[in-house]
Amino acid sequence: MPAAAHDLNVPFAKEIVTGQTIDLDAWECWTITDQDATRYYARGPCPACGARAQGSIEDAPKPIESLGARERKTEPEPPSTEPISVPVSCRCGSPHGQAGQTSCGRRWVILAPRAT
Repeated sequence: MPAAAHDLNVPFAKEIVTGQTIDLDAWECWTITDQDATRYYARGPCPACGARAQGSIEDAPKPIESLGARERKTEPEPPSTEPISVPVSCRCGSPHGQAGQTSCGRRWVILAPRAT
């Protein structure tokens, strides 16, 4: 994927970017699995300033606290096939006209396919 042009003229704004302004063709997603946990990654250009951005989230089984004796399920639930939401924030390092800031302030979510 070619590096995006970082537009320093984009003014700082704390905004949640919606899907219509995100160029999904410029994004890549991948996973890394370690034992029972899978970490999902997404990388691509910030939809506002164009700087390269990356986010990740871990999907791991949650521990079950004992509530006493109970009937156990005989079969485990099948894994979800729904996409997973990977949170991403711009961290371009530029204040974008706002002293003390380190990005353009945008954040968004990329839907990544689940590992099979």
